[in-house]
Amino acid sequence: MHIQIFSFLYGAGAEGICTERLCNSLSARGIRISLVTSDQSNIENPEIFERVEIISASPMRPQKVIRSISSLLCGVSPEFPVWCLKASRARVDHDVDLVYARTRPLSSAIPAQHAALKAGRPFVLHMSDPCPSPWHDHRSTEYARELKIYQSLIDTAVACTFTTAEAIEYQRHISPKLDDLPQIVIPHIIPDTVLDSPSKKGAREFLYIGTFYGARGPRTILEAFRMHLEEGHNSRLRILGANPDGIVPIIEELNLTKSVCLQKRVSDVSTYLASADVLLASDSFFRAPVFMSTKFVEYLTTRKRILLHSPSNSPSTKCIQGQDIAITPVIEDDPRSLSRAMSHECPDPTRAQIRRRQKFAARFEGQVIAKIAEEFFFGVTGQKSAAIS
Repeated sequence: MHIQIFSFLYGAGAEGICTERLCNSLSARGIRISLVTSDQSNIENPEIFERVEIISASPMRPQKVIRSISSLLCGVSPEFPVWCLKASRARVDHDVDLVYARTRPLSSAIPAQHAALKAGRPFVLHMSDPCPSPWHDHRSTEYARELKIYQSLIDTAVACTFTTAEAIEYQRHISPKLDDLPQIVIPHIIPDTVLDSPSKKGAREFLYIGTFYGARGPRTILEAFRMHLEEGHNSRLRILGANPDGIVPIIEELNLTKSVCLQKRVSDVSTYLASADVLLASDSFFRAPVFMSTKFVEYLTTRKRILLHSPSNSPSTKCIQGQDIAITPVIEDDPRSLSRAMSHECPDPTRAQIRRRQKFAARFEGQVIAKIAEEFFFGVTGQKSAAIS
């Protein structure tokens, strides 16, 4: 089988990194892959591809026109529609069996749709998040625009993949035509490297990796951490990769400038994961809890306590129910509850807990997920897989 993947940020950002891991695992199973991506990608493994087409996302002129297009595409950054227009003309090789769009952003899906239709190939859409997202104002013009775009994508797709079953159910509610398509869950994939380091002396470090977006803001975590410090604990909080614009004012308001460290995104987080004592993951408590964050899955490869702040009916919380794997769930959207967990419910994992976690994490391994994806893709195209084992 030959799959052509469109991924604007291949190897960069959460979705791009997940796409990279899936490609590595599919290639290891004998699937041929071609890639269409942008000059903002991070390709560390070009040898796995049949062909790579890198399309520039540099701004076009007149910029006023590009900004108008960006507005129509629900306010996305200007480079997205630029790349979208260029990538829609990407070549689809004659022996490609299906075109697979890894979104979001929209710019990965729209050109994949156009290229697939032009070449007469099946178009498969991956929706890492439901679109529009649950926290968007359903009465807004932006929501209506984005919904219309994704309805068009679903209309022309032959199948859709999602990262959680909850996301499928939510998308079915707002996109009834999804019921006519084959759907499957292709979860996030854990990294191959297992991070291991002993607990250290001194200040206890809490680590949050990634962005705060939509209704999942930083205030609850920061207020909880301040309460934790007020109890006399010697701790610090490191936030890695988040936009400081919405965080710094809250840090200053709560007088946490000496205890909270903000750092820019880095390409390799292993050093920070190894030095932390407790790893923080959070989900939105607003409307439908349908997400499982990439960082939560990646945390499973460590031997550190995980503090999961997530609703009781979220995919992350539900998947760890009954599992004694050194994950502390906090299901109340309340800084006091989160602070109490920080102070009293985050002991270092035991060896038995880590062994159970490693067994639990195996469900997110690349070869496990790639086999699921492979069988689905062969089913969609009506072919039989010779590589299934």
